[in-house]
Amino acid sequence: MSEGERVVSAGGVIYRAVGKEFEVALILHDGLWCLPKGLIEENETHETAALREVKEETGLTGEIVEKIGEINYNFFRKRLYSKTVHFYLLKYVEGSVEAHDAEADDVKWFSISKALQILAYPNEIKMLARARNMLKH
Repeated sequence: MSEGERVVSAGGVIYRAVGKEFEVALILHDGLWCLPKGLIEENETHETAALREVKEETGLTGEIVEKIGEINYNFFRKRLYSKTVHFYLLKYVEGSVEAHDAEADDVKWFSISKALQILAYPNEIKMLARARNMLKH
C-alpha cells in the first residue's frame, strides 16, 4: 500500500497512584475507549502537544515522565492517511475528568488491568502495557 498524506499526533497515558495500584484516564469517543491524543499544531513539540491534548480531552493536567513510544497506522477518510502518534507517560498533577472538552463523550479513571481490557485499539493496548511496565520500575 502506498504512503498517504502524513499526519502526526501526540497523546499520553496519564496516571495516578491509588493505594499501591495505578489508575489511568481513558476517553470515550464514538462508543470506543481510547487514549487521549490529537494533532500537533504548528510550532508545537510532540511533548507540548501531548500535554495539551491530554488536558483538552480529559480535563487533567499532567507532567511528562518519559516517552512511551509511537504507533503508526493508515486510515482512509476520502483519501489515504499515514499517521504517527507519539505517546508519553504523564503523571497526574491536577484537574477533573468532568472538565473534558466536547471531543470526548466521557472520561473515566480505570485500573490499568481494566483499561487494558476495554481499550478499543490493539496499538493503544501495546502503549498502555508498555506504560504499565515503566511504572513497575
